[in-house]
Amino acid sequence: MLSINGRHAPYENGVLPADFPRRINLVRERSGLSWSVFAEAVGADPKQVLRWRHGAEPCGGALYSLLRFASHVPGGVELIMGEDFEAKGQEG
Repeated sequence: MLSINGRHAPYENGVLPADFPRRINLVRERSGLSWSVFAEAVGADPKQVLRWRHGAEPCGGALYSLLRFASHVPGGVELIMGEDFEAKGQEG
């Protein structure tokens, strides 16, 4: 397993999980925002967010913005990433 600054990090394949639409919905629900306000908050066109909800993958700046937004939602990054990388790093 790969270790970064003493934290374990799994090798990845660069493909978002199949349940990504469910994950972004959970982040949005935890934020308390409507879909249109969520789109504005992540700096994406509402039509693009709709495509994400139907399985399209955000890329580049859109994915970065989504992760930055998720970092302000309790447990948001873990919901998007599907793991507790940060918590694992704090354990040892």
